[in-house]
Amino acid sequence: NAYDEHDRDLLLAFAGQAAISIQNARLFGETQRRTEELGALNRIVVSASQILDLESLLNTVMHHTMEISGFKSGLVSIYDETDRELKLITHDGLPQPIQDSLKTKGFSNTLCEYVYQNHNVLALPDLRVESPIDVKGLIANNILSYFGMPLEAKGCVIGTLCMFNQE
Repeated sequence: NAYDEHDRDLLLAFAGQAAISIQNARLFGETQRRTEELGALNRIVVSASQILDLESLLNTVMHHTMEISGFKSGLVSIYDETDRELKLITHDGLPQPIQDSLKTKGFSNTLCEYVYQNHNVLALPDLRVESPIDVKGLIANNILSYFGMPLEAKGCVIGTLCMFNQE
């Protein structure tokens, strides 16, 4: 045997140091990710405190949320009590046919309406695999993943924040 007990102890010490280095690198990466998330959340809070216009505020929140989550397009809808339907408040990155459909047909039978009616977050990583409603129109426009959440104020759901990706 070419290795003695001293060599074994030395290798164990190196292995221990390597394990600590790997753990430190993982913790550093996690800390950086958390710092970026907290920075984005701070930008949302700062923006919210400076914006008086609801549409501008919701647009800012949507963009910061898209930035944090990595989604490429999104929209915010608010329930209109008079017309008794969701109304598009702001959007970004939506394919033109989707924009046109929302403007002409509204939110009837959409994932955003589903989220609003069920008062629950809905995450669908692959629309081709599962969806609670028909999403052929989204898929036809290369929208393949979805995340939607109800917007609440004073304990009532007032609208939705919906985000989409083409992957």
